[in-house]
Amino acid sequence: MCSSDLEPNLNRVIVDREETILDDTIQNEIKEITQANSGRALKIYLWPQSSSDIPDNKNLKLALLSPSFSYDSDKSKLFVEKLFENAGEGFRVYRNTLFALLMDDSQLAALRTYARRLLALTEIQIDISLRKRLREESLVDLKKRLTDAEKEAPFRILSAYRHIGTQKTGTTWNDLGMPTIGSDPSLSERVRQFLRRSEERRVGKEC
Repeated sequence: MCSSDLEPNLNRVIVDREETILDDTIQNEIKEITQANSGRALKIYLWPQSSSDIPDNKNLKLALLSPSFSYDSDKSKLFVEKLFENAGEGFRVYRNTLFALLMDDSQLAALRTYARRLLALTEIQIDISLRKRLREESLVDLKKRLTDAEKEAPFRILSAYRHIGTQKTGTTWNDLGMPTIGSDPSLSERVRQFLRRSEERRVGKEC
């Protein structure tokens, strides 16, 4: 038997490693990607679990909801309503300074698939014993795939967080659409740009 027959196929190795990635690990990876791409254009509140997690003040605030609160769920809309209406035990006074982003369900599924692949590539890259069994060209391919996957993170997370909820006289939902490939603004900067355009349109209609 040739030694090449004992060398694992990289595609098979990746698929096998993906099957070992736990859902909780994927969830944690998505949270880390979200935090890394949240930005500072607005005050960020990452994956709040109750209205008491977000203070009631005049600062512009962005609540990034966890995948448990995706856009197509009635539970998610009710939870966001509670965020707008309450601040802990009391009523929220400055509702119009709070904005909420929910993940798009179809893009969330794609994000989970992406996170699973990214985690698998990362684990293989640091698995010394496995790397020793791979051919040199496979190692080069592995490094390229991991680098490319890491570069995708901003686009993947912006694609998922598409639905923004705002509050004035009631809750309004807007779809931010798919981001432009290569632009890579942070989540908070993308929301800030949306709010600015919305205000410009409002002023334009009043003139």
